[in-house]
Amino acid sequence: MRVRTGNVLKTSNSNKLYLTLLGGGVFGNDDNLILSAIENALSRYRNFDLDVAIVSYRISKPAVATLVRKFAWSGTRIRRFG
Repeated sequence: MRVRTGNVLKTSNSNKLYLTLLGGGVFGNDDNLILSAIENALSRYRNFDLDVAIVSYRISKPAVATLVRKFAWSGTRIRRFG
């Protein structure tokens, strides 16, 4: 997210970031580990004007909804797709 955020802020008029739980599923990485990394990145960039979407395959996992609710208060626009 850090690289993408830097690129967005330097080269684009867009503040949109689309994130996924890439690394889970067939790759076997624990969803909690992936969500923790996303949460840490969102915390780090909470003062930036970002529009973050977490994109899920088929249906969104309940843990994603919890993360979205957690950041709803922070001013970061975060939503889920899927």
